[in-house]
Amino acid sequence: MGIISREYVRQNYSPKTKILRNLSVLISADRFSFLITTPDNELLLLRNYDLSEFRLPPGSFSQFIMDLIHQDEQLKPRFEKVKIGALNKYSALVPEEIFEPEQALGYLRNLVKPPGQSSLM
Repeated sequence: MGIISREYVRQNYSPKTKILRNLSVLISADRFSFLITTPDNELLLLRNYDLSEFRLPPGSFSQFIMDLIHQDEQLKPRFEKVKIGALNKYSALVPEEIFEPEQALGYLRNLVKPPGQSSLM
């Protein structure tokens, strides 16, 4: 499903361990990474999937990521907190508290330089 390129697992850690844990996820066009920590930020697990070898048809990336999430046993337990970040030069995350729909193109114009004949919508 994905190629694990890096991984760290604290000795004796298992997703079946009955402890509180937090999840941080970072998604980009060529990788899916996550780390699991205790509420005190003690690292329990770090896993990085290299997705650069996969040539996915347009529109299938989201389903590919969802399948990967559902198949990874480390992501099955419940988490106290979940943080998600996305890296992509063709999009921007703007906090809802400051987002103004009429300014959406402005947010992207300042962050993204579309290649060639591409345009922002």
